[in-house]
Parts: sequence; C-alpha cells; structure tokens
Amino acid sequence: MFRKSALALTLLILLPVFLFAQEGKLRGKITDKESGEPLIGANVQIEGMTLGASSDVDGNYVILSVPVGTYTLKVTYVGYSPIEESNVRVNSNLSTILDFKLSSTAVQVKPVEIVAERQQECDVVHSDRRPGLHRQSPPARNQRVDFLAAGRGADWE
Repeated sequence: MFRKSALALTLLILLPVFLFAQEGKLRGKITDKESGEPLIGANVQIEGMTLGASSDVDGNYVILSVPVGTYTLKVTYVGYSPIEESNVRVNSNLSTILDFKLSSTAVQVKPVEIVAERQQECDVVHSDRRPGLHRQSPPARNQRVDFLAAGRGADWE
C-alpha cells in the first residue's frame, strides 16, 4: 500500500514536469568546408523566429529553449555562401546536433568613382600701402607693453 501511494505521489509530481517541458536545444559546429577551420562569429538563425546564436572561438553554437517542432535553419558568415537546412526536428528535452560546413565566396564590391574639382587660381596683386595708414613695428622682446594703455592704432616706437 505504501509503495503504491509513493509511486502515485511521484507520478503526480513528475507528470507536470514532463507535460510542460516542451522545449529542446539545437547545437553543433560551423567550419570552413575546404580547411576544416572553425568559423568564429557565424550566425545561426531559426527562420520565422527571433531565436538564434553565434558560433564561439571553436565554431560551436547553442540555441536554448527552442519549442518542439520542425524548423528551417539559416547559417550566414561574411565571405561565405549562406546555407539553409530544412526539416530540422527539435524534440522535447533533447539536443538536436547539426553541423555546418560553409564554402567561401569572393566578396563583390561595386566600383567606386572618385571625382575631384580644382579651383582656378588667379594672381591678385595688391599693396599693403594704403593712404592714411602707417606700419607699426612690434615691441622688443624685453620691452613691457601695456596693451590697454596703448590703445588701438598706437605706435610702438
């Protein structure tokens, strides 16, 4: 009798855990197809959702708390062709392991045209000598000058 009660109590406690734990995990490794080197910072995203991850220094990625279902994953990385993997099944409380090998592509950039203009220089001849003005010489190095007392336009001589 005690064993049946203990078993029933255990099932009542664990049953909601199994019923409501409807999430899984996606993980794997992203590498270069030719060299096998890990790709650091490659993006993995579940299409149609905001869930995704970036690969670490070893090329590994992990996406946690993925609802149970079938998804399409998209992997992108600068300088590599993107890959889409369809029909990826995520099961409850299990890790789905999916590795990707990306092929490198040349990054194409549109040509840049640089246009510059140069202003036409013209020679202007002018004189510092204007009627009514006289040139002032700067004060000597050791000579103290009181600029406020001298006023505007005063001679330094």
